[in-house]
Amino acid sequence: MLRPGMPVLRTRIGGVRLALSLGVAPFTASAAVPASPSASPAATAGPDLKAQAAALYKEGAGLFREGKFREAGERFQAAYNLDPSPILLYNLARAAEELGDATTAVSHYKAYLARYPQAEDRAEVERRIRVLEAVRKTAVTGSLALAAVPEGAQIYIDGAPAPAPGPDGLRALSPGPHVVRIVPVDGPASETSIDAHAGATVTVAYDPAASPAGDAGPARPLRLWGWIATGVGVAVAGVGTYFYLDSFSAADDYKKYGNQVDALDPGSPSYLADLDRLDGKSQDALDRMDTDLLLGRVLLGVGGVAVAGGVTMLVLDLTRSDAAAPEAAPSATLVPVPGGLGLVGRF
Repeated sequence: MLRPGMPVLRTRIGGVRLALSLGVAPFTASAAVPASPSASPAATAGPDLKAQAAALYKEGAGLFREGKFREAGERFQAAYNLDPSPILLYNLARAAEELGDATTAVSHYKAYLARYPQAEDRAEVERRIRVLEAVRKTAVTGSLALAAVPEGAQIYIDGAPAPAPGPDGLRALSPGPHVVRIVPVDGPASETSIDAHAGATVTVAYDPAASPAGDAGPARPLRLWGWIATGVGVAVAGVGTYFYLDSFSAADDYKKYGNQVDALDPGSPSYLADLDRLDGKSQDALDRMDTDLLLGRVLLGVGGVAVAGGVTMLVLDLTRSDAAAPEAAPSATLVPVPGGLGLVGRF
């Protein structure tokens, strides 16, 4: 995957291919790399910077092998800042992928291909991008916009404190029905029922006339959402387990076809035809193993987060006091985000 003259070690970490450069060499491609780490021109990197970059890379590679993916990514980023070799974009993508950050991984993979279009592993990287983008699409959310909200008002969604707004001022919402409650410092609360859709924004304005009868405070459907999140998490984890186990079956097939290749008789008239057939089956088994392992690990991670969030909400529902004020009561909600699910709330 590197230019001739750049030594490469190909190894496997957790059953997934990783290309490790044994040195950080300058790369002079002039293509722009959108959404990639900031890079100083390789031509200005002196010997000292190159040596520092190489040391940081080797340290990151060691951390990656130890399963310390966040720390490895930090070392790769620091090395890239000193000497922007495209191999480091690949390694940054692998670190993000292992951390479950599909969006960042896709961005780095695309930047790697843009910087190094003649990469020998281009087909494999493009396959990884397709798999990660397919997984990322499952986490598409709706969004909530608020209007005419009194200063200092508390915002609740389905009885739990609303998540913080993003840079665009919108709050993430899972698709489906929700109840938005706006509680000002003074004056009646406003409660609005909405139906969120993936990719769409719903706007809710504070309306004193929409105050519910009795104004008894925000509802507390933690138990319902806790069971829903737990059930969804178990189902997703089950699918992930299937793909994970199937990767072992694919590995056995790969080994079987390799043994069959070794057993071929070079003197046989059908030797070349048999060799080509077995090589094709071996490659198919290898591709299936990589894909199944990636899907299995991602889905197991998403399912684990969902189960943990569901159990947390069930525990909070059991321990919270019905007599507590809404602002003091523990609460939580599960919010889909790119690459998985997030738990937000007050504990």
